[in-house]
Amino acid sequence: MSETRRLVAIFYPDVAGYSRMTGDDEVGSHRRVMAVLDDVAERITAADGEVLRYAGDAILATFPSVVLAVDSAVEIQKMLAEQHAGMLEDQQVRLHIGINLDNVIEDRGEVYGEGVNLAARLEAAAEPGGVCLSHSAHEQVVGKTIVSFSDDGEASLKNIDKPVRIFHWSPDLTTLLEQATEETFLNKPSIAVLPFDNMSGDPEQEFFSDGISEDIITDWRGSARCWPWPSRRSVSWRGQSKTRAMRVPQKRAPYA
Repeated sequence: MSETRRLVAIFYPDVAGYSRMTGDDEVGSHRRVMAVLDDVAERITAADGEVLRYAGDAILATFPSVVLAVDSAVEIQKMLAEQHAGMLEDQQVRLHIGINLDNVIEDRGEVYGEGVNLAARLEAAAEPGGVCLSHSAHEQVVGKTIVSFSDDGEASLKNIDKPVRIFHWSPDLTTLLEQATEETFLNKPSIAVLPFDNMSGDPEQEFFSDGISEDIITDWRGSARCWPWPSRRSVSWRGQSKTRAMRVPQKRAPYA
């Protein structure tokens, strides 16, 4: 038997809005994305991580510790944010990053198990430019990393049986909270985009449902008229009745 068990930090960065990026210039967008992923892969390796494979517009990697994984993720996101300064939005390559800590099966240079699946789902729950952690990962980094994470509570994630407690960091949200006053938020209405129902009967089509929500939130971001709730909150309401899902946002978001 060649498989072994090992406790690792599973690191899963994925490109935000890849399908929309390739709509107008498929070849050019693909080249930009792959150049960014190659740079990210090099940075992962330089930070003592191990790149296992590319998964389309994502990378599957592992780190020997969650602290190393988080520090690397934050540095990567800050690097990309600096590169985006002055760029048109449709030219920017932004990443979601999910990190989980779990015992995985190692076999033939790959890792397998529910922990890997959870890291991929955490990635989908992260804001573009943000990092999302599982509870097990967050316990390892409290007071040990260069940033702090917000507790977003439990979320229902695709193909994960039980609700998962998630923790999130976003440079955009950090800057917003540092610069904005309480009066700014009180005087500016907010909008929450609830998850779209997948009516096709094909679970794989939920990817497109999530993409619609994210596109709407992206279009509203930067609006002078309202402040959109982050897309990770939309993901956390999946699987709930519309009445229950709207209870939380209506307290602070009059439009949902």
